[in-house]
Amino acid sequence: MAALLDLPHLLTHLSQVITGATAADFVAVYIWDGQSAFEKLSQDPPSSTFLEPSIHKDSALPLTLTRTRQPISFEEVLASSPSAAIVDSLKQLGAALAIPMFANSDLIAILAIGSKRSGDPYFSEDIDLLSILASQASIAIKNSQLYRQVLQANNYIENILTTMESGVIAVTVDGHVTLFNRAAALMANLTSDRPHSRTIDSLPPSLRGQLRATLADGKGRVNVESTLVSSDSRAIPVVSSTTAFPRANSTPLGAVIVFTDLTRLKALEAEKRRAERLASLGALASGIAHEIKNPLVAIRTFAELLPERFADVEFRDTFANVAIREIQRIDELIARLRDGSASHDSALSRARQRARAGLAARRRLRFRRTRDRRREARLCSRDRCRQRSTRG
Repeated sequence: MAALLDLPHLLTHLSQVITGATAADFVAVYIWDGQSAFEKLSQDPPSSTFLEPSIHKDSALPLTLTRTRQPISFEEVLASSPSAAIVDSLKQLGAALAIPMFANSDLIAILAIGSKRSGDPYFSEDIDLLSILASQASIAIKNSQLYRQVLQANNYIENILTTMESGVIAVTVDGHVTLFNRAAALMANLTSDRPHSRTIDSLPPSLRGQLRATLADGKGRVNVESTLVSSDSRAIPVVSSTTAFPRANSTPLGAVIVFTDLTRLKALEAEKRRAERLASLGALASGIAHEIKNPLVAIRTFAELLPERFADVEFRDTFANVAIREIQRIDELIARLRDGSASHDSALSRARQRARAGLAARRRLRFRRTRDRRREARLCSRDRCRQRSTRG
Protein backbone atom coordinates (compact mmCIF):
# COMPACT_ATOMS: atom_id res chain seq x y z
CA MET A 1 0.00 0.00 0.00
CA ALA A 2 2.91 2.34 0.76
CA ALA A 3 3.87 2.10 -2.91
CA LEU A 4 0.62 3.79 -3.92
CA LEU A 5 1.67 7.44 -4.29
CA ASP A 6 -1.49 8.79 -5.93
CA LEU A 7 -3.59 9.96 -2.96
CA PRO A 8 -7.12 9.57 -4.46
CA HIS A 9 -6.25 6.10 -5.74
CA LEU A 10 -4.73 5.20 -2.37
CA LEU A 11 -7.79 6.31 -0.40
CA THR A 12 -10.18 4.56 -2.76
CA HIS A 13 -8.18 1.35 -2.41
CA LEU A 14 -8.14 1.68 1.41
CA SER A 15 -11.93 2.22 1.55
CA GLN A 16 -12.61 -0.79 -0.67
CA VAL A 17 -10.33 -3.04 1.38
CA ILE A 18 -12.02 -2.09 4.67
CA THR A 19 -15.51 -2.39 3.18
CA GLY A 20 -14.70 -5.87 1.90
CA ALA A 21 -13.11 -6.94 5.19
CA THR A 22 -15.83 -5.66 7.54
CA ALA A 23 -18.93 -5.72 5.33
CA ALA A 24 -19.68 -2.21 6.58
CA ASP A 25 -22.43 -0.01 5.17
CA PHE A 26 -19.81 2.55 4.16
CA VAL A 27 -16.23 3.61 4.73
CA ALA A 28 -15.17 7.25 4.40
CA VAL A 29 -11.75 8.85 4.77
CA TYR A 30 -11.47 12.47 5.94
CA ILE A 31 -8.07 14.09 5.26
CA TRP A 32 -6.71 17.14 7.11
CA ASP A 33 -6.65 20.10 4.72
CA GLY A 34 -3.91 21.90 6.62
CA GLN A 35 -6.14 24.80 7.62
CA SER A 36 -9.38 24.29 9.51
CA ALA A 37 -11.10 21.01 8.64
CA PHE A 38 -10.88 17.36 7.61
CA GLU A 39 -12.22 17.01 4.07
CA LYS A 40 -13.89 13.83 2.79
CA LEU A 41 -11.77 12.56 -0.11
CA SER A 42 -13.03 8.98 -0.36
CA GLN A 43 -16.24 7.03 0.26
CA ASP A 44 -17.09 3.42 -0.51
CA PRO A 45 -19.59 2.63 -1.83
CA PRO A 46 -19.72 6.12 -3.40
CA SER A 47 -23.55 6.31 -3.40
CA SER A 48 -24.24 4.32 -0.26
CA THR A 49 -25.42 7.24 1.85
CA PHE A 50 -25.00 10.98 2.22
CA LEU A 51 -22.12 11.89 4.51
CA GLU A 52 -20.90 15.21 5.82
CA PRO A 53 -18.38 16.69 3.36
CA SER A 54 -16.08 17.89 6.16
CA ILE A 55 -15.39 17.76 9.90
CA HIS A 56 -14.28 20.97 11.58
CA LYS A 57 -11.05 20.72 13.55
CA ASP A 58 -12.67 22.13 16.70
CA SER A 59 -15.58 19.68 16.72
CA ALA A 60 -15.83 16.93 19.35
CA LEU A 61 -14.65 14.03 17.18
CA PRO A 62 -11.19 15.34 16.10
CA LEU A 63 -10.52 16.82 19.55
CA THR A 64 -11.35 13.52 21.27
CA LEU A 65 -9.33 11.45 18.81
CA THR A 66 -6.34 13.75 19.25
CA ARG A 67 -6.57 13.53 23.04
CA THR A 68 -7.12 9.79 23.37
CA ARG A 69 -5.26 8.61 20.22
CA GLN A 70 -7.63 5.60 20.31
CA PRO A 71 -10.52 4.39 18.09
CA ILE A 72 -13.99 5.49 19.22
CA SER A 73 -16.97 3.10 19.07
CA PHE A 74 -20.44 4.58 18.97
CA GLU A 75 -21.90 1.80 21.11
CA GLU A 76 -19.24 2.26 23.83
CA VAL A 77 -19.57 6.04 24.13
CA LEU A 78 -23.38 5.77 23.99
CA ALA A 79 -23.31 3.31 26.88
CA SER A 80 -20.79 5.29 28.98
CA SER A 81 -21.69 8.91 28.18
CA PRO A 82 -24.96 9.16 26.30
CA SER A 83 -25.07 12.94 26.57
CA ALA A 84 -21.47 13.56 25.43
CA ALA A 85 -20.85 15.76 22.38
CA ILE A 86 -18.92 12.94 20.73
CA VAL A 87 -22.20 10.98 20.47
CA ASP A 88 -23.77 13.77 18.45
CA SER A 89 -20.69 13.95 16.20
CA LEU A 90 -20.85 10.22 15.43
CA LYS A 91 -24.62 10.41 14.85
CA GLN A 92 -24.12 13.29 12.45
CA LEU A 93 -21.62 11.20 10.50
CA GLY A 94 -23.74 8.05 10.78
CA ALA A 95 -20.57 6.22 11.81
CA ALA A 96 -20.42 3.27 14.14
CA LEU A 97 -16.64 3.49 14.46
CA ALA A 98 -14.06 6.32 14.09
CA ILE A 99 -10.38 5.46 13.85
CA PRO A 100 -7.63 8.13 14.01
CA MET A 101 -4.70 8.13 11.61
CA PHE A 102 -1.54 9.81 12.90
CA ALA A 103 1.74 10.85 11.33
CA ASN A 104 4.16 11.40 14.19
CA SER A 105 1.97 13.34 16.65
CA ASP A 106 -0.31 14.97 14.07
CA LEU A 107 -3.82 13.74 13.29
CA ILE A 108 -3.76 13.63 9.47
CA ALA A 109 -6.94 11.64 8.74
CA ILE A 110 -10.08 10.15 10.26
CA LEU A 111 -11.48 6.81 9.18
CA ALA A 112 -15.30 6.80 9.55
CA ILE A 113 -16.87 3.34 9.28
CA GLY A 114 -20.60 2.60 9.18
CA SER A 115 -22.41 -0.24 10.89
CA LYS A 116 -21.94 -3.80 9.72
CA ARG A 117 -24.58 -4.92 7.26
CA SER A 118 -25.03 -8.07 9.38
CA GLY A 119 -25.99 -5.94 12.38
CA ASP A 120 -23.13 -7.36 14.48
CA PRO A 121 -21.11 -4.97 16.62
CA TYR A 122 -17.41 -4.28 16.11
CA PHE A 123 -15.48 -6.57 18.39
CA SER A 124 -12.10 -5.80 19.87
CA GLU A 125 -10.42 -8.03 17.29
CA ASP A 126 -12.06 -6.01 14.49
CA ILE A 127 -10.96 -2.73 16.06
CA ASP A 128 -7.37 -3.95 16.56
CA LEU A 129 -7.17 -5.12 12.94
CA LEU A 130 -8.57 -1.82 11.65
CA SER A 131 -6.16 0.14 13.89
CA ILE A 132 -3.17 -1.74 12.45
CA LEU A 133 -4.48 -1.15 8.94
CA ALA A 134 -5.00 2.55 9.69
CA SER A 135 -1.47 2.83 11.07
CA GLN A 136 0.01 1.40 7.89
CA ALA A 137 -2.30 3.54 5.78
CA SER A 138 -1.12 6.64 7.66
CA ILE A 139 2.43 6.01 6.42
CA ALA A 140 1.17 5.56 2.88
CA ILE A 141 -0.93 8.74 3.08
CA LYS A 142 2.04 10.74 4.39
CA ASN A 143 4.25 9.39 1.60
CA SER A 144 1.60 10.28 -0.95
CA GLN A 145 1.30 13.82 0.44
CA LEU A 146 5.08 14.26 0.39
CA TYR A 147 5.20 12.90 -3.15
CA ARG A 148 2.53 15.39 -4.19
CA GLN A 149 4.49 18.22 -2.58
CA VAL A 150 7.62 17.14 -4.45
CA LEU A 151 5.69 17.07 -7.71
CA GLN A 152 4.27 20.52 -7.05
CA ALA A 153 7.74 21.86 -6.20
CA ASN A 154 9.20 20.28 -9.34
CA ASN A 155 6.41 21.73 -11.49
CA TYR A 156 6.95 25.12 -9.89
CA ILE A 157 10.69 24.99 -10.56
CA GLU A 158 10.12 23.73 -14.09
CA ASN A 159 7.72 26.59 -14.82
CA ILE A 160 10.27 29.09 -13.52
CA LEU A 161 13.06 27.56 -15.61
CA THR A 162 10.85 27.47 -18.70
CA THR A 163 10.01 31.16 -18.48
CA MET A 164 13.57 32.25 -17.69
CA GLU A 165 15.51 34.00 -20.46
CA SER A 166 18.78 32.87 -18.86
CA GLY A 167 20.13 29.40 -19.50
CA VAL A 168 20.42 26.97 -16.56
CA ILE A 169 22.38 23.70 -16.53
CA ALA A 170 22.85 21.45 -13.48
CA VAL A 171 25.35 18.60 -13.23
CA THR A 172 26.18 15.99 -10.62
CA VAL A 173 29.60 15.57 -9.04
CA ASP A 174 30.38 12.75 -11.48
CA GLY A 175 29.59 14.98 -14.45
CA HIS A 176 26.09 13.89 -15.46
CA VAL A 177 23.67 16.58 -16.63
CA THR A 178 20.51 16.45 -14.51
CA LEU A 179 18.57 19.33 -16.07
CA PHE A 180 18.74 22.22 -18.50
CA ASN A 181 16.01 24.62 -19.54
CA ARG A 182 14.84 25.72 -22.99
CA ALA A 183 17.01 28.85 -23.02
CA ALA A 184 20.10 26.74 -22.31
CA ALA A 185 19.18 24.35 -25.12
CA LEU A 186 18.87 27.23 -27.60
CA MET A 187 22.05 29.07 -26.58
CA ALA A 188 24.28 26.03 -26.02
CA ASN A 189 22.91 24.06 -28.99
CA LEU A 190 21.62 21.18 -26.86
CA THR A 191 18.93 18.77 -28.02
CA SER A 192 16.11 17.88 -25.64
CA ASP A 193 16.14 14.15 -26.44
CA ARG A 194 17.44 12.05 -23.51
CA PRO A 195 18.62 15.00 -21.42
CA HIS A 196 19.53 12.81 -18.43
CA SER A 197 21.92 10.73 -20.54
CA ARG A 198 24.10 13.76 -21.24
CA THR A 199 27.43 14.32 -19.57
CA ILE A 200 29.46 17.43 -18.92
CA ASP A 201 31.63 16.56 -21.94
CA SER A 202 28.71 17.31 -24.26
CA LEU A 203 28.55 20.94 -23.10
CA PRO A 204 30.34 23.81 -24.88
CA PRO A 205 33.99 24.23 -23.78
CA SER A 206 33.47 27.55 -21.97
CA LEU A 207 30.59 26.19 -19.85
CA ARG A 208 32.27 22.83 -19.33
CA GLY A 209 35.45 24.44 -18.03
CA GLN A 210 33.65 26.58 -15.46
CA LEU A 211 31.58 23.67 -14.16
CA ARG A 212 34.61 21.41 -13.83
CA ALA A 213 36.52 24.10 -11.95
CA THR A 214 33.61 24.60 -9.55
CA LEU A 215 33.24 20.84 -8.99
CA ALA A 216 36.97 20.58 -8.32
CA ASP A 217 37.32 23.31 -5.69
CA GLY A 218 33.72 23.98 -4.65
CA LYS A 219 34.07 27.68 -5.45
CA GLY A 220 31.66 29.54 -7.68
CA ARG A 221 32.66 31.65 -10.68
CA VAL A 222 30.94 35.00 -11.14
CA ASN A 223 30.32 37.09 -14.29
CA VAL A 224 32.58 35.18 -16.66
CA GLU A 225 32.13 36.34 -20.26
CA SER A 226 32.47 33.89 -23.13
CA THR A 227 30.97 33.08 -26.53
CA LEU A 228 28.65 30.22 -27.50
CA VAL A 229 27.62 28.99 -30.94
CA SER A 230 23.89 28.50 -31.46
CA SER A 231 22.21 25.88 -33.61
CA ASP A 232 22.12 28.34 -36.54
CA SER A 233 25.92 28.93 -36.24
CA ARG A 234 25.43 32.34 -34.68
CA ALA A 235 27.96 33.56 -32.12
CA ILE A 236 26.25 34.44 -28.85
CA PRO A 237 28.14 36.46 -26.22
CA VAL A 238 27.14 35.33 -22.73
CA VAL A 239 28.00 36.09 -19.12
CA SER A 240 27.84 33.13 -16.74
CA SER A 241 28.12 32.27 -13.05
CA THR A 242 28.48 28.90 -11.31
CA THR A 243 27.50 27.66 -7.85
CA ALA A 244 28.33 24.40 -6.09
CA PHE A 245 25.88 22.28 -4.06
CA PRO A 246 27.94 21.30 -0.97
CA ARG A 247 27.48 18.36 1.37
CA ALA A 248 27.89 18.67 5.11
CA ASN A 249 31.64 18.04 4.69
CA SER A 250 31.83 20.75 1.98
CA THR A 251 32.31 18.16 -0.78
CA PRO A 252 30.22 19.27 -3.80
CA LEU A 253 27.15 17.22 -4.63
CA GLY A 254 27.04 18.96 -7.98
CA ALA A 255 27.04 22.37 -9.56
CA VAL A 256 24.78 24.67 -11.56
CA ILE A 257 25.67 27.28 -14.13
CA VAL A 258 23.44 30.20 -15.10
CA PHE A 259 24.29 32.14 -18.25
CA THR A 260 22.64 35.12 -19.95
CA ASP A 261 22.63 36.22 -23.58
CA LEU A 262 24.49 39.53 -23.95
CA THR A 263 23.61 40.08 -27.63
CA ARG A 264 21.21 42.94 -26.97
CA LEU A 265 23.50 44.48 -24.38
CA LYS A 266 26.48 44.31 -26.74
CA ALA A 267 24.35 45.88 -29.49
CA LEU A 268 23.38 48.72 -27.16
CA GLU A 269 27.02 49.22 -26.20
CA ALA A 270 28.00 49.33 -29.88
CA GLU A 271 25.21 51.83 -30.56
CA LYS A 272 26.43 53.94 -27.65
CA ARG A 273 30.00 53.88 -28.97
CA ARG A 274 28.72 54.83 -32.42
CA ALA A 275 26.75 57.75 -30.95
CA GLU A 276 29.84 58.87 -29.04
CA ARG A 277 31.92 58.70 -32.21
CA LEU A 278 29.33 60.75 -34.08
CA ALA A 279 29.30 63.31 -31.28
CA SER A 280 33.11 63.43 -31.39
CA LEU A 281 33.03 63.87 -35.14
CA GLY A 282 30.53 66.71 -34.73
CA ALA A 283 32.74 68.44 -32.20
CA LEU A 284 35.77 67.83 -34.41
CA ALA A 285 33.95 69.24 -37.44
CA SER A 286 33.05 72.34 -35.43
CA GLY A 287 36.67 72.78 -34.42
CA ILE A 288 37.84 72.30 -38.00
CA ALA A 289 35.32 74.88 -39.19
CA HIS A 290 36.80 77.38 -36.75
CA GLU A 291 40.33 76.53 -37.86
CA ILE A 292 39.45 77.08 -41.52
CA LYS A 293 37.31 80.16 -40.88
CA ASN A 294 39.96 82.05 -38.90
CA PRO A 295 42.56 82.18 -41.73
CA LEU A 296 39.84 83.06 -44.23
CA VAL A 297 38.67 85.93 -42.02
CA ALA A 298 42.21 87.32 -41.85
CA ILE A 299 42.66 87.03 -45.62
CA ARG A 300 39.25 88.59 -46.28
CA THR A 301 39.99 91.54 -43.98
CA PHE A 302 43.23 92.31 -45.75
CA ALA A 303 41.54 91.83 -49.15
CA GLU A 304 38.83 94.35 -48.24
CA LEU A 305 41.50 96.91 -47.35
CA LEU A 306 43.61 96.20 -50.41
CA PRO A 307 41.82 98.60 -52.83
CA GLU A 308 42.24 101.47 -50.38
CA ARG A 309 45.82 100.64 -49.35
CA PHE A 310 47.21 99.26 -52.57
CA ALA A 311 49.75 102.10 -52.86
CA ASP A 312 51.06 101.32 -49.34
CA VAL A 313 54.07 99.06 -49.90
CA GLU A 314 54.24 98.06 -46.26
CA PHE A 315 50.55 97.06 -46.33
CA ARG A 316 51.02 94.95 -49.46
CA ASP A 317 54.00 93.15 -47.89
CA THR A 318 52.01 92.50 -44.71
CA PHE A 319 49.03 91.24 -46.73
CA ALA A 320 51.25 88.89 -48.72
CA ASN A 321 52.84 87.46 -45.58
CA VAL A 322 49.48 87.04 -43.82
CA ALA A 323 47.83 85.44 -46.86
CA ILE A 324 50.69 82.98 -47.35
CA ARG A 325 50.77 82.09 -43.65
CA GLU A 326 47.01 81.57 -43.37
CA ILE A 327 46.82 79.56 -46.60
CA GLN A 328 49.64 77.40 -45.27
CA ARG A 329 47.62 76.85 -42.08
CA ILE A 330 44.65 75.68 -44.14
CA ASP A 331 46.90 73.40 -46.15
CA GLU A 332 48.39 71.90 -42.99
CA LEU A 333 44.91 71.30 -41.57
CA ILE A 334 43.79 69.48 -44.69
CA ALA A 335 46.97 67.42 -44.64
CA ARG A 336 46.35 66.35 -41.03
CA LEU A 337 42.79 65.39 -41.85
CA ARG A 338 43.96 63.39 -44.86
CA ASP A 339 46.60 61.54 -42.86
CA GLY A 340 44.32 61.05 -39.86
CA SER A 341 47.03 62.12 -37.49
CA ALA A 342 45.09 64.76 -35.60
CA SER A 343 43.33 63.48 -32.47
CA HIS A 344 39.99 64.81 -31.26
CA ASP A 345 41.29 66.51 -28.14
CA SER A 346 44.29 68.18 -29.78
CA ALA A 347 42.12 69.37 -32.67
CA LEU A 348 39.70 71.03 -30.30
CA SER A 349 42.55 72.61 -28.36
CA ARG A 350 44.11 73.98 -31.53
CA ALA A 351 40.71 75.17 -32.70
CA ARG A 352 40.27 77.21 -29.53
CA GLN A 353 43.77 78.65 -29.88
CA ARG A 354 43.14 79.56 -33.55
CA ALA A 355 39.82 81.14 -32.65
CA ARG A 356 41.48 83.33 -30.03
CA ALA A 357 44.29 84.22 -32.42
CA GLY A 358 41.82 85.06 -35.21
CA LEU A 359 39.81 87.28 -32.86
CA ALA A 360 42.96 89.14 -31.85
CA ALA A 361 43.97 89.54 -35.53
CA ARG A 362 40.56 90.95 -36.42
CA ARG A 363 40.80 93.42 -33.58
CA ARG A 364 44.27 94.54 -34.71
CA LEU A 365 43.06 94.95 -38.29
CA ARG A 366 40.05 97.00 -37.18
CA PHE A 367 42.35 99.19 -35.08
CA ARG A 368 44.75 99.70 -38.00
CA ARG A 369 41.87 100.43 -40.38
CA THR A 370 40.38 103.01 -38.01
CA ARG A 371 43.79 104.60 -37.41
CA ASP A 372 44.54 104.81 -41.15
CA ARG A 373 41.16 106.36 -41.88
CA ARG A 374 41.71 108.98 -39.21
CA ARG A 375 45.18 109.72 -40.59
CA GLU A 376 43.76 110.12 -44.09
CA ALA A 377 41.07 112.41 -42.72
CA ARG A 378 43.68 114.63 -41.05
CA LEU A 379 45.78 114.76 -44.25
CA CYS A 380 42.75 115.74 -46.30
CA SER A 381 41.90 118.46 -43.80
CA ARG A 382 45.45 119.92 -44.03
CA ASP A 383 45.32 119.93 -47.84
CA ARG A 384 42.03 121.84 -47.80
CA CYS A 385 43.44 124.41 -45.38
CA ARG A 386 46.52 124.98 -47.59
CA GLN A 387 44.37 125.40 -50.68
CA ARG A 388 42.20 127.98 -48.88
CA SER A 389 45.27 129.95 -47.68
CA THR A 390 46.77 129.95 -51.16
CA ARG A 391 43.53 131.31 -52.63
CA GLY A 392 43.30 133.97 -49.97
